Amino acid sequence: MDNLIEKITDPVCIVFLLEIIFSQKKIISKSQILCLDKNSMFLKNKLINRCKTILITNNDSIKHCNLNYFINPYKITSFILRFGDLSQSLSFFQDLEVQQIIVSELSILSNSIIEILDKISKTFLEEEKRIIFLINNYYHVVLLLSGFEEKSSLYQIYAKNLKEAIESYILFNNYHLLPIIVTYYNKLRFIIKMNSHN
Repeated sequence: MDNLIEKITDPVCIVFLLEIIFSQKKIISKSQILCLDKNSMFLKNKLINRCKTILITNNDSIKHCNLNYFINPYKITSFILRFGDLSQSLSFFQDLEVQQIIVSELSILSNSIIEILDKISKTFLEEEKRIIFLINNYYHVVLLLSGFEEKSSLYQIYAKNLKEAIESYILFNNYHLLPIIVTYYNKLRFIIKMNSHN
């Protein structure tokens, strides 16, 4: 059993296995077969530990990765989507005790993801592209977690970051459009003034 669990590398798969155990535990508790209950608890703990190990390993990998690996926008987007899938799968999870354990590890991973998104965004030479990059990646997570606002603590974090990135984009465009607007306004005033003299 240990060897099989060690081969699992997908935390989403573990979350679904834990959900099956949680459902089975309800049935077992009614039958009052203690040996089956102990076995399900043993398996549950093994899976929780494996999930924590995967998330910690992923977090370490992100913290020490070469940014050049993520320069290709498709790679970082696929990574963000996978993170969104995991966050979404936890929203379906009914075992609150296990959910809290995994969410605490997931929150640490989330912080590292936000940090690396910020680092990657700073590699863009143009401010507009930097902001668009952040909007795009925050949006993916928010979209996947839409409908789970109350269940997912991560939704609030990414929704806030998305809102701030959109506001930055609006300010950026307004800042660059303002001189053009002022120029046209001054030209218009000049034309009106000239016409009034005629």
